[in-house]
Amino acid sequence: MEWFKIPSYPDHYEINRQGEVRTLCYYGKEGQIKTLKATFHVYWFVTIRNGSVGQPVPVHRLLALAFLPREEGKDYVDHINRDKTDNRIENLRWTTQTDNCVNRPARSQTPNIYTDGRRGSFNVRIFRHNKELYCKTFKTLAEAEAGRDAFLTSLGSTHQKTISHDDCEKTAEAL
Repeated sequence: MEWFKIPSYPDHYEINRQGEVRTLCYYGKEGQIKTLKATFHVYWFVTIRNGSVGQPVPVHRLLALAFLPREEGKDYVDHINRDKTDNRIENLRWTTQTDNCVNRPARSQTPNIYTDGRRGSFNVRIFRHNKELYCKTFKTLAEAEAGRDAFLTSLGSTHQKTISHDDCEKTAEAL
């Protein structure tokens, strides 16, 4: 397997075309392949250390840095087929923020319920006052709606109103 240095981290990390990231003589962990983790938004990421501070970096961004020529004014990495888990190099491209937003998958029409395309499940997330009150995964949309409604009912009348998807995203971004 061929490894390539990641331009932003040339002395510490390498990546291969499959998206595996390994350390290079860094904190005594030479050749260690980093563990991939998934965010709530389904992006795969690895923790990259810059000095003593670790920072999660999306694997698709590291692949683009290593393998795709970057064009002036295009600072975002887009998944062409809209599948956030598909990190094949031919599915990635540098783009503008506007174009990246245009190529987003359709959002759920159901407040507080998000589709997990990688697992084929439905996630219910409810925030109040910048705190996550409820987070649970369901196999079907009907189960997710029932779970969400039951949780909101259990909170009492002050929390009966579900918040919109946009409000939920704004709240999640504030965290």
